[in-house]
Amino acid sequence: MNTLKWTVFMLLAAMVIAPAAAGETEIEFFESAVVNSPTVTLGDIASILPDTQENRDLAGYELQPAPGVGRLATLRAEDLKRSLTRQEIVPKDTKWDGARRIQVSRAGVTIDTPEIQAILDSYINRNRSLLPEAAQVSFRNIRLGRPFQLPQGDLAVEVIPADPAILKNQRFTLIFRVNGKVVENLAVFGKPEIIAPVVVAKTDIERGVIITEQDISLVPMDLTRVHNPCFDPQELIGKVASRSLRQGIPVDSKTVDTPVIIHRGERVRIILQNGLLQLTATGIAGHDAKQDSTIRVMNINSRKEIFCKVIAPGYVAVEL
Repeated sequence: MNTLKWTVFMLLAAMVIAPAAAGETEIEFFESAVVNSPTVTLGDIASILPDTQENRDLAGYELQPAPGVGRLATLRAEDLKRSLTRQEIVPKDTKWDGARRIQVSRAGVTIDTPEIQAILDSYINRNRSLLPEAAQVSFRNIRLGRPFQLPQGDLAVEVIPADPAILKNQRFTLIFRVNGKVVENLAVFGKPEIIAPVVVAKTDIERGVIITEQDISLVPMDLTRVHNPCFDPQELIGKVASRSLRQGIPVDSKTVDTPVIIHRGERVRIILQNGLLQLTATGIAGHDAKQDSTIRVMNINSRKEIFCKVIAPGYVAVEL
C-alpha cells in the first residue's frame, strides 16, 4: 500500500474511531476525599469524563451517608464498580481507573478554647445594658476539654447562663445548632472579667463627712470583685459618708446618704406659691430633714403646724 493510500486509510479510521472514544465514560477514583454534605456522591470520590450533562448527573449520584465529623470511612473501588454496574447506574463500557481504596472524611468546623472565648465574650457584650459604657468585657479561665468538630453549615449557638446575674455567673451551657439541628450540647466553666472605672476613696473619709470632689477618684477595677460600685462621681459629691471609708477602696453606693440640710428647731423660711401670688412666713422645723423630704413646720405667727417640702437649706414650701 503506497503512502497516499495509507494516509487516506488512517484518516478514515480516525473518523470512525474518534466518536466512539469521545463518548466513552471514564471514572477515576481518588485516594481520599473530603465531603461537605451529609451524603457521599460519586463526584465526591472520583473524576468523571468526558464533561457531559449525563456525566454531571452521574456525579451527583448518592452512594452512602458521609462519616461523622472527625471520622474516616473507607470505600472499596471494586465494590463500587460492581454495585454501579449491576444497578446500571453507569454504562457497561465504562473505563475504570484510580485508587483501589478511597478514604472519605467529613469537612467540619473546629471548636476550641479561643472559639468558646469569642462566643462568651459576644454573649456578655450583648447583655451589658446594666454595665457602664466604658466597660471592657471578656471571659477568662475557661475550662474546656479537647477541641471538637461540628459539621459545616449554618452554625448558631445558644448560650444559657446558670445564673442570670451576669457578674456572678461562672457556668454556661452552649447549645450548637447546624442548619437548625442540635449537634452539640456543652457545659463551659470560667469567669467573666469586666473592667470599668469605679469611684474609690482618694483618702480616708470619716463617718459623717460630706464628700467633695477632692475626696474621690475613678480607678479601673474588675466589677465582679466590687459590691454595688458607683461609676459617676457626681452621684456622691455632696453626700455624707454613713460609715468610715478607707483610701483606695471602692465607695459602695449604700455607704453614703443624703445629708441633713435642715435641723430640728431651726428657723426656716416658709414659701406659699399660689399661681402668681407668693406668700412667705417664718417657721420652726419640727425635726431634721433632707432635700425633697416632707417636714412638719410650726408657723411662728399662727402657732399652727403645717407640712412642708424641703427645697433648699433654710427653705421649705407649703404642700398644697
